Amino acid sequence: MELAKTLVGQGQKVAAVINEIGEIGIDQDLFQDSGTKIYELFSGCVCCQMGDDLIRTLTAISGIGNIDAVVIEPTGAAFPSQVIDVIHCWSEDIILETVALVDATRFTLMLAELEYLLKDTLLAAKAIVVSKVDQCDPRAVRAVIEQLKDMCPGVPIIVRNLLDETPVAVREVLSEIG
Repeated sequence: MELAKTLVGQGQKVAAVINEIGEIGIDQDLFQDSGTKIYELFSGCVCCQMGDDLIRTLTAISGIGNIDAVVIEPTGAAFPSQVIDVIHCWSEDIILETVALVDATRFTLMLAELEYLLKDTLLAAKAIVVSKVDQCDPRAVRAVIEQLKDMCPGVPIIVRNLLDETPVAVREVLSEIG
C-alpha cells in the first residue's frame, strides 16, 4: 500500500482494492488519512471465487470519476494471470502494471512448493522487488537474483530491505513501470 501512498503524495487520486483473507479488514483504518479510497474484498480469492466482486468494485470506482490509478493487492495466493483476465473481462483498455514481491529468505522453498503460483506471479510482473535481503547471505541473494533473471529475462529486479527502504523501492518501481 506504500505504492498508493506515494501516488497520492504525487497528487494522484488513488483507489485501492484489497483482497482480505479473513472476515475483518484492517487496511481501511491504516489508510484512513492517506487520501486513498480503500475497497476491501472478503472471504475468497479475487482471482477465483471473487471475480464478480472485483468487477463490481472496478465499476463502482469508475463511476466515481477523477481516479488516476487503482492499486489492487490480491492475497499472496492469487494467480495474477487470473486477476488480469478478470480485469480484461471488465475492460480491455486498462493499462496494467504488475509488480511481484519476492521474499529472498523463502524464494527457494516457494519455488519448490508452489512453483506454478510463483511462476504465474513472476511471468506477469513488469517489475520484481526482492525483499528481506538483509536476512540472507549475500551469495544467497545473488543466487535468487540470477534465478529471477533466468526466469524473467528483461524484467527489472529491485533489491531492497523493505523495512528500511520502502520509499526508495517504491520510487524505483515507479520509475521502472513508468
